[in-house]
Amino acid sequence: MDELYPGLGEHLVKETTVAIDGEIYEVDYFQAVRPGCEIFFIPKIEGG
Repeated sequence: MDELYPGLGEHLVKETTVAIDGEIYEVDYFQAVRPGCEIFFIPKIEGG
């Protein structure tokens, strides 16, 4: 996606968790994405 939208990759790594078909990936961003799968970009929440 970073090739299509330059700068997006850095933003996603710092600010986002990714869920693919209901499985959450917080660190491993090199997952296969098959046609028709459901992808959510979830903002990371910080707090104390």
